[in-house]
Amino acid sequence: MLRNKKRLVLLFLLTVSLSTGYLFFSNRGYFFCVPVKYDEYGCPTIDVDIDGHPYSLPLAIGSRFPLLIHKELLDHLNTVFVKMKALETSEGYIYEMPSYKVPNIRIGPLVLPSVIAMEVPRKKDEALGRGLGGNFNLLIDLAQNQLVVCDRFSKLQKKGYATENWVQIPFTSHRFGLSLQILTTLGSKNLILDTTLTTTSFCSSAKEQEPILSQFHIEGQELGKISCTLTAGPSDVDGFLGLDFIRQHSLYIDFTHQCIYINPSTTVLP
Repeated sequence: MLRNKKRLVLLFLLTVSLSTGYLFFSNRGYFFCVPVKYDEYGCPTIDVDIDGHPYSLPLAIGSRFPLLIHKELLDHLNTVFVKMKALETSEGYIYEMPSYKVPNIRIGPLVLPSVIAMEVPRKKDEALGRGLGGNFNLLIDLAQNQLVVCDRFSKLQKKGYATENWVQIPFTSHRFGLSLQILTTLGSKNLILDTTLTTTSFCSSAKEQEPILSQFHIEGQELGKISCTLTAGPSDVDGFLGLDFIRQHSLYIDFTHQCIYINPSTTVLP
């Protein structure tokens, strides 16, 4: 009789673990890899399952919005309207968008329950943001075309994904994403990490300026040079750290302790 009760308890725990992957991974620690692909604009994407519908979503790691999806997909999902929300673009435009509760998103073995999705007017504006980043610490390793969802940096080191020479830097949460203070050729800049931009840029009010070849330094470590464009932007942002930087330097984002570990070595991509 006692043995049967133990079996029932184990079966119950296993069922809960499989049906609520979020709790299972949070309690036990987590580590798994997610393959990264690229869309027609050169932005990284991952394959997800949204309420039973397979889908490919661009990554907007650090975005304060959990999920941005087009009406075409929303019409096929079992959603519940939440409220209208304001969406501000980096160009300064503000849009009122409806938001909905989506039952769940599955990414490999991970389940994100009850994610809030905002409806966007164009399919190319779709993105998975804080629904993944923000709930889970992760390594962005575009040199190997993968995300590694991992609870601790020390675990990445033990598994050979990172070394002790990686540079640790704090980040702050900004309305456009994660803000990092980085020393550049133009001085110390607060740059927003943006995995949807192909190039790194500095905000400038001047028109028709040529790109600047800027050196980047973090905590005394040289991170190489990148050709940065000069574009108009919000007054409280110095610029955006784009994919040209992220593809060269793997990043581990530790949302738990609000810091980022950066590989100072430059990765040469084919």
